[in-house]
Amino acid sequence: MPEVVLLNIPLWSHIHRMERIAMGKAAPEVYRALVALSEQVNKIGIDKRLRDLIYLRVSQLNGCAYC
Repeated sequence: MPEVVLLNIPLWSHIHRMERIAMGKAAPEVYRALVALSEQVNKIGIDKRLRDLIYLRVSQLNGCAYC
């Protein structure tokens, strides 16, 4: 059986970390619009688990932390 060698390399070591932007300060109108959109999505009755999965996937695609 071949020997298995595990390397001690962090999983995300190849991804450069970016500084987060304070959206509320950088673009307050856009931030308020995102909050309003989020509130409306919560009102339409999408299952919370599905909504959270959608937010998670969107944040992965955009590389953002808002969602």
